[in-house]
Amino acid sequence: MVRDNLPMAAMFLKNKALSWACLFIAVQTYLNEPYIKDPSDDSSSGIFKILFAFVALGTSYLDLVFPTMGGFMGPNAAGTATEAATEAVAAAAATASA
Repeated sequence: MVRDNLPMAAMFLKNKALSWACLFIAVQTYLNEPYIKDPSDDSSSGIFKILFAFVALGTSYLDLVFPTMGGFMGPNAAGTATEAATEAVAAAAATASA
C-alpha cells in the first residue's frame, strides 16, 4: 500500500530523496514481480510503477528546468514588507481622518 502511494507523496513534497527511494522500490518490485505475483492480484503492473516513479523524480527536479523567479525579494525582504505595511497603514489613517 505504501509503496504504491510513495511516488505521489514524492511529487507533492518535491522531495528528491523520497523520489529516488521510490524509484529504487519500483525497480525492486518490478524485478521481484514474477516471484511474488499473486494470480488474483489485479494491481498495476511493474512497468507502470517504474514510469510513475520517473514522473515523481522528474517533478522533484522540475526547479532545475524551470527556475522560479517570482517571490524572491532579496535579503532585506522582511524590512521591505514592513515598510510597505507601514506606508499602507499611514495612508489608510490619513484617508480615514480626512
